[in-house]
Amino acid sequence: MLFTSYIELSKSALNNNIQYLKKKAGPGTRYSLVVKANAYGHGIEDLLPMVEACGVDHVSVFSLEEARRALEIKKQACDLMIMGFVDNDHLEWVIENDISFFIFTKERLDAVCKVASTTTKPARIHVEMETGMHRTGFPESTLEYVANKLLENKENIYLEGLCTHFAGAESMENFERVNNQIKNFNRLCSWFNKEKGLIPKYRHVACSAGVLNFPDSSMDMVRVGISSYGFWPNNETRMLHFRNSGFSEDPLHQVLSWKSRV
Repeated sequence: MLFTSYIELSKSALNNNIQYLKKKAGPGTRYSLVVKANAYGHGIEDLLPMVEACGVDHVSVFSLEEARRALEIKKQACDLMIMGFVDNDHLEWVIENDISFFIFTKERLDAVCKVASTTTKPARIHVEMETGMHRTGFPESTLEYVANKLLENKENIYLEGLCTHFAGAESMENFERVNNQIKNFNRLCSWFNKEKGLIPKYRHVACSAGVLNFPDSSMDMVRVGISSYGFWPNNETRMLHFRNSGFSEDPLHQVLSWKSRV
């Protein structure tokens, strides 16, 4: 016995969570399982094969290094998306490896257009829009520039997604703010469509708390992190679901167990 303690990951718990959250998201909504932060401490290399075995074919990471690790082990059919920053030096690598990625500044969009004109594949981008979180995303005042840039480079740029991030969707004190974000997002998507003729493959805004607390936020794709691993976004969300659904036991099962032999 080399070690007295070990970490165990439960595929059955993971599958239980995925199926429950897919049902909450609704039919026709693609499920992207977020494996940022080393799969929330579960280990990208250990968890990703289990994710694919549970029928998920889209994963999201935050950093380029996480994308590199996921790319080495994922199946070809599994799509990979970077939600964080991709620097100029690695744009070509990301594009050529068919990895989609977020764009949230004019400078980055300009750089992508330049690099994509030299690659053998189009850049698969997700335009992140600022709707109320005030962290990253294109302000509404810049969207005319963004849309025109996309139209000018439509041979090299594929608008795979329009997206945004929620501000505190796990807390019901933010209920009005999050609903306003959903309204703003839908309005901006409609502008891209009607005014510019730009229709993304995916509209996506919902994290775990969005899927659980705001049914209208699921749209074409959801980005589910913490709840996939069996944890509620916060205790308030958990208690609201227990009260409203009449659960006799927790529908989310924790994937990770720490076991020891005494």
